[in-house]
This record gives sequence, structure tokens and C-alpha cells, in this order.
Amino acid sequence: MESSQNPDLVANSDPQKTPKGSPLIMPRGLTIPHAEGIEQAILGGLMIDQTALYEALELISVKAFYHPRHQIIFQAIEKLWIQQNPVHLQSVALTLKASRQMEAIGGEVYLGKLSTQFASSAHVVYHCSILLQMQMRRELIQLASKINNEVYNEEQEIFDLLEKIEKSLYEIGDSIKRKEVKSADELLKVCLERIKKAQDKSNETGMTGLATGFTELDRITAGFQDSDLIIVAARPGMGKTAFALSILRNISVIKKVSAAFFSLEMSSDQVMTRILSMETQIPQSKIKSGLMTKVDWDKIDQQTDDLKKAPLYIDDTPGLSIFEFRSKARKIVAKLDVKLIVIDYLQLMRDHSNTNKNYGNREQEIASISRNLKAIAKELSIPIVALAQLSRAVEARPDKRPMTSDLRESGSIEQDADIVSFIFRPDRYNILEWEDGSTSEGQAELMIAKHRNGETGNVRVKFSASYAQFENLGANPPNLKSSALNNNASDDASKDEFPKKLKDDKF
Repeated sequence: MESSQNPDLVANSDPQKTPKGSPLIMPRGLTIPHAEGIEQAILGGLMIDQTALYEALELISVKAFYHPRHQIIFQAIEKLWIQQNPVHLQSVALTLKASRQMEAIGGEVYLGKLSTQFASSAHVVYHCSILLQMQMRRELIQLASKINNEVYNEEQEIFDLLEKIEKSLYEIGDSIKRKEVKSADELLKVCLERIKKAQDKSNETGMTGLATGFTELDRITAGFQDSDLIIVAARPGMGKTAFALSILRNISVIKKVSAAFFSLEMSSDQVMTRILSMETQIPQSKIKSGLMTKVDWDKIDQQTDDLKKAPLYIDDTPGLSIFEFRSKARKIVAKLDVKLIVIDYLQLMRDHSNTNKNYGNREQEIASISRNLKAIAKELSIPIVALAQLSRAVEARPDKRPMTSDLRESGSIEQDADIVSFIFRPDRYNILEWEDGSTSEGQAELMIAKHRNGETGNVRVKFSASYAQFENLGANPPNLKSSALNNNASDDASKDEFPKKLKDDKF
């Protein structure tokens, strides 16, 4: 914080007011964060140096200024810039006179003296960073004041309040993020480095991304790529969850790559029952009913060592909001080195605690959720797989094959996703042969309908109903332990821990 050393340049504003005029309650002896001299220096620079003008308008907005008179001057400069008019002392003065705001900023004398505060355009970025920090501090003070008022309201649901706080904190940080323009030379260096890493990884494993264990799927996608949002959609009963858990088993149980499963539909115990059935090849019906034989118990004793050591993490929070998910995802990626996240399923997520007040319809909410999932995948640089429901339109077609237009409640899911795939099991509709005349019983087709960075196509796989498990089509599933699934593997991660449900208090 800084106060001006020049009495002529002290702003005529109430120090207990924010720029918008909403009151801030400060503890005795403390003042509202602001940097008056820095504000003056930046404004002076904007009217003198074109380089300073480019730099500052890229980095800050009017909210970065605390004093109302400085906000008015900045808005006049910004208006001239938007209208592609010259920006200098005289043009700013004329703009302020035209809008009858010259007196509000302290007159032409004050405007002229601002230029004396400017040192060099080389300092603009540093000065702007100081203003941004002050802006964030003021917004945090406002948020803290709001929380202080709301937390005493017992009608306010505490978990909804926590969600609002987290959302507000994210928005404060996100609102001032800026990306600087980069030259072709800089971008080319980054691009070539990424290609080199991808080549080294491909030479080592045969994959540039995280391999799923499904041979043909991995051939088409080269594995699930970092920052990708992958949608796996199907009608109810087609095996979306089974497919997702089959991938997680291949990745996490067999190759020990850390992964997380967010189950909004099933409990963590139900999820683990399904994985146990896959691992031991004991039918789910026997495990659920408890009609286990000695042979079954021997299988569990002998075949669950890999499962116990798997870095697989399960969260079964019902009605998970996108903001809760963002927080949890950040924590598990940072603390548990998670390389893949699966969500079951997208349409069960919420965007806000009070959706009816924030959205005109469910489609808009789903659109916001899918947009945020893509942003989170990009932020964390990991693939996120989101399962999704399809509309009933599929049932009306003779061949029952899904299309991207069947994605339920939002066309934006297709737009946001890097990969859109469908699960189609013909025998569910009593279609017992493929188009080529071969049997389709016990088989499924993974239909890759959209692939932003590669080819599309259909992949046939085996489906075992007793274990709710998908496998490569063939007499025997591949030996995944010797396959290319070791991408990003962390053999030391959680080897001695049983897969655990994510708890907020754990972190």
C-alpha cells in the first residue's frame, strides 16, 4: 500500500469506500489496500507512451483502480483506444470535457500533473501487477465481509454457502488472469519440445497418451491425451459404467497409474463390488447375494493383491457440483498424482446450488458444466472422461445406433469434447448379427463419432455380462502387464493402500 507524497495529487475520495461505492468494514488502524502513486504513474504513462498503453490495456481493467477519479480517467483512455482515436493528454481532456467529468477528476491541473508521475514504460508490467494484487485484496475483503454476514444466517444451508465461497474465490483469481501474446518463435520452441517428448514416449510405450488397454481404441486415439475431455455416451443399460471401470482397472489396478472415479450414481461399495468381480471373475450376483463358496473366497485371497495396491481413488458424493469437483480434482492431482479422472455421469452434476435461479433451463446448465469440465482438463493437463446419457431418439431408429444429436440436454457437450464416443450393444435389442453376418452376441461396438485431433471409427470389443466387464475381442484378453500401459506409471504411488474414497477432511 502506498500514499501519495504530493498533496496536489491526493484523490478526493472516501477512503472507506470501494470504487463501486459499497462500504468496506476495515479493522481499526487498517486502510483499504490501494496504491495511489502507482495508479497515477500508470495513468500518466498511458497518455505519454504508446508502449505503456499497449501493455496496461492488456493487463488491467477499470476495477484495478481504487480512486474514483482514476477510474474515470482510465475509462476515458479506454474509450479513445476502442474508438481507435489517438490517446494523449489533450484527447483525454477533450473526452472528459465532452462527458462533463473534468471537474470530477480534479480539473485540467490534476490531469496535467499525472504525466509528471510517469517514469518509464519498462515499469508498466510491474506497476500493473501491483494494482492487480491490490484489486484482489479489496475483492477478498468484500467477500470476507459478505461471508461474515451470511454465516450467521441459520436459514442458509452451510454446504451451499461453502460452495458459493469457493465459486467466488475462483472467480476472483480467474477474473484477473491474462495471457500475453507470444511470438511464432516462442510457440515453435514449445511445440517442438512437446513433439520430442511425445516421440520419446511413443518409442518407449507405443502411445503418446494414456493407454486404455483396448488395443483398437488406443490405435485410433494414441491413448487418452492430456487436457482432453472424452465423452462416453450410451442409453441406460448399455454398460457406460462397466466400460469406465474396465478402463480404470486396466490403468490403475494392472499398471498402477493413479486414477480417480467420481460416482454420482452408485455408492463406493457398489463400485468396489464391480471391480472385485472383474478382478476375480466371480459373478456379481454371487458377490451381492453372499452365496460364496470356498473356491470363491480362495480367489479373493489369491487375486486381490493388485487391487489392494492400486492407486485408485473413489468419490461417491451425490449431487456433486462443478465447483466441488474442481476443488477435489485440483487436490487429488496435486497430492495423489492422479493421471486420469472419470465422472459417472455428467447429467447428474450441478453447476450451482440453486440452479433454478441461475438458469432458464437444464440445457444451459449442462452446457456450463461441459464447458467447465473442458477448462478443468486443460488447467490440470490430464484427460477427463465424462459418461453421459443419450436421449430416447435412439430407440426409434431401426438399427438403434446412436448419433451425436442424441446427446441428452445439450448440443454443447459435442462442441466442448475432444472425443465423443458411444457404446452400442446390438444383442440388447435382440440384434444378434453384425452387418457382415458375424455374431454380435456378447459383443459391443465403441463408436468414435468425433475426434478433434485424429481419426474416427468403430471398435468391436467383448462384453462379459456376468462380470460387467469389457475386454479386447479375442479368445483371451491381452497381457496388459507387458503392454504399452505404463504411461506415466508411478509404481511407488499408494502401493500399500487399499483404494479409498476421497474425503474433504483427508486433504
